[in-house]
Amino acid sequence: MKQDPIKKFETWWEIAKENFLLNQSNAACLSTINKDGFPSGRFVDLKEIDDQCFIFCTSFESEKACEIINNPNVALTIWWDHVGFQVRITGTARTIPNRDAIIHWQNRSREAQITSVCSNQSEEINRMEKLREKIDHFKNSMSNESVIPKPATWGCFKVQPIQIEFLIFNENRLHLREFYELKDEKWRKSLLQP
Repeated sequence: MKQDPIKKFETWWEIAKENFLLNQSNAACLSTINKDGFPSGRFVDLKEIDDQCFIFCTSFESEKACEIINNPNVALTIWWDHVGFQVRITGTARTIPNRDAIIHWQNRSREAQITSVCSNQSEEINRMEKLREKIDHFKNSMSNESVIPKPATWGCFKVQPIQIEFLIFNENRLHLREFYELKDEKWRKSLLQP
């Protein structure tokens, strides 16, 4: 039987989206390595799987983007508690073409676009009121515009997986762990003890 962890992930993702109790069914913890060599994790919105890669978007000036540019080795961790599924993905991240990033930009809400344009993500700020004023000013300046152009500093990364682990949670801790590793362009499957 051919092993395809990408298709397995897509199936699990669809199952997880059914009757999801939380607001963020696409949340994935992205772990990068910071300038001091320590892991740095935060949640991102997993947009889609395209060309066997996991896609998320961000400001290219954000902490995570800077860390990826410095070291493209990353991990994604997803936990869908309501179905007892965990997925761990290890791989390398790189930017997607601008034309594809524009499509993701256009699918964002207008409010999210405005915040992305006005916020210097990850930079220190003294007062939130200052950012709110900047957002209000920008909204007013764009009130007659139907389209907010994607900033050059905003785009998307795709994570090319080299390892994917699927865990099915069991109350007795006898979790089922399936580990897939890409070797010679083929996925190899093994089972791991819980």
